[in-house]
Amino acid sequence: MRVESENSVTDSEVKKIESSIAQLEAVDNIQSYKLFKRNQNFLKRMHCRSQVASFITHLRRTFTKYGFDAKGFSLADESVTTDISVASTETEKAYQKILKFLEEYPR
Repeated sequence: MRVESENSVTDSEVKKIESSIAQLEAVDNIQSYKLFKRNQNFLKRMHCRSQVASFITHLRRTFTKYGFDAKGFSLADESVTTDISVASTETEKAYQKILKFLEEYPR
């Protein structure tokens, strides 16, 4: 009988806790947070994708500054790719442009 009595008390406590959880989950802020947590990875991916246009603009400006020629950009598997060519000019060799970029561009 003692085990049955303890089980009954435990069941009662579990029901109280479940009821408290249900009441908390009904609160709008908690529902919002739960929805956010469930979709957090998706939201992070969408945030990164929203930055792609700014990133490409930055790359174009940087490539122009160092005399690189970028041929198109593509986004696949969360990565931006492009083809770059560097040509020598009368005043600067291609390898000098690359060295200048590597020395000056922040890491």
